[in-house]
Amino acid sequence: DIRDLEDAKLNFDGITYAKGASVLKQLVAYVGQDAFMEGARRYFKRHAYGNTRLGDLLSVLEETSGRDMAAWSRSWLQTAGVNSLTPQVLLGADGTVDELAVVQEAAESHPELRPHRVAVGLYR
Repeated sequence: DIRDLEDAKLNFDGITYAKGASVLKQLVAYVGQDAFMEGARRYFKRHAYGNTRLGDLLSVLEETSGRDMAAWSRSWLQTAGVNSLTPQVLLGADGTVDELAVVQEAAESHPELRPHRVAVGLYR
């Protein structure tokens, strides 16, 4: 637990910043950029010059996206482990992609499958 500013300073490093950036990137992908930006505007307007908690941000993002942000938080922030996403591609006789699936797997020690929203691009 972080009890004061000194505890916060001691617990921040390069890994913390990278993880925070990754979480925000996934959050934007999950709710959509437009919903995230509108949620951020509402959040900063409502809480200007005040203190907030994570639930305040998630509540606004739930308003703007219609997604269950409490479930997202449980899955992404309160659950250990890493999922892997693997593409499975089925090519037709002419070499073009007939089917594409993204398969998610989790380790046996942490079997939680998290909701993902990913963009898949195909290039020649």
